[in-house]
Amino acid sequence: KLNKKEKVVSLNAVNDDGLQILKDSNLKGLTVESAVEKLINEMTDKGYIDSDKNSVLISVKSDDKQHADELSEKLLDSAYKCIDKRHGKGAVLTQSFSGDEDSARNIADTYGLSYGKAKLITKIMEKDSLMTADKLAGLPMNDLNLLIQENGIELDEIKCKGQASDSTYITSEAAKLSAFAEAGVKEEDVTRLKVKMDCENRTMVYEVEFTVGGIEYEYEIHAQTGEILDVETEEEKDKGNGNGQSNGQGNGQSNGQGNGQGNGQGKLPSVDSSSFIGEEKALKTALDDSGLTEDVLTQKKVKLDDDDGVIVYEVKLKTADNEKYEYEIDALTGEILDFDHEVKGSQKAKNEIPKV
Repeated sequence: KLNKKEKVVSLNAVNDDGLQILKDSNLKGLTVESAVEKLINEMTDKGYIDSDKNSVLISVKSDDKQHADELSEKLLDSAYKCIDKRHGKGAVLTQSFSGDEDSARNIADTYGLSYGKAKLITKIMEKDSLMTADKLAGLPMNDLNLLIQENGIELDEIKCKGQASDSTYITSEAAKLSAFAEAGVKEEDVTRLKVKMDCENRTMVYEVEFTVGGIEYEYEIHAQTGEILDVETEEEKDKGNGNGQSNGQGNGQSNGQGNGQGNGQGKLPSVDSSSFIGEEKALKTALDDSGLTEDVLTQKKVKLDDDDGVIVYEVKLKTADNEKYEYEIDALTGEILDFDHEVKGSQKAKNEIPKV
């Protein structure tokens, strides 16, 4: 908190990391610019900021919105210079606001975040309905900034200077070429290509989707190692009727760095993701329907997806007996829209529900 002279009068840590950063810092009485510079240096010394994690978010709240805008602009420049001096490059995002919103406050309280980071997350969710608080809350600021930059998400009233570090990640081009190589297809034969950076269970991934010869391919590739984590293929003519889907795990590795960028995902329908049932409830719905318990699973995955304008949770379960269960569950109502059961490579549909 600042006084009218923009000097620090009090500080508050909202989680354990914040406590560690403030433990050895005496910031009271400093100007806000000096305090921010000292905080950035403290975060650098303790490993929270380095050349691979170079993104910082600064949020300014004031009853006087104009003053908040002016202060955030000033801090954008001073913080960027400080990070650039320590690491050679940095990325600073700033935002300003005059009051709290219930959705951001709920995220902040639920996940132990600053209100500013929660506010940024709500803005990302507004632009991309497949991004949820469950996905985003556990990510460090640099990964959030990468998602914004890689996917071309334009956020209202968010100013940014510099680029998020991607030094530990493969490129979207490398992810795309790895998927083509694993599928055994040529790029010139590919249509409907989509490459999107995403996160699954706090792991950054590339989702690569394309069509070749009437077959739709979906790859999930680890954004750091290049490992192919998941593969799905589907005949285009069968899409939408719940039949003929096959799934498998890929074991390929990325074939090196590329120089280009993939194509971003198209615009999704505007949906209030705060009303989604959540990953935990979607998983429980699938477990209850299948009669399985978590202790018999060798693999479980819950992923939000857009299926022809309907936002669904895709739930995949696998047992030690090599039984695979796949569910599509309506993200708003919790209704099971589609279900497949496969045993040892031979698909056996059980209680299959046609899509609405």
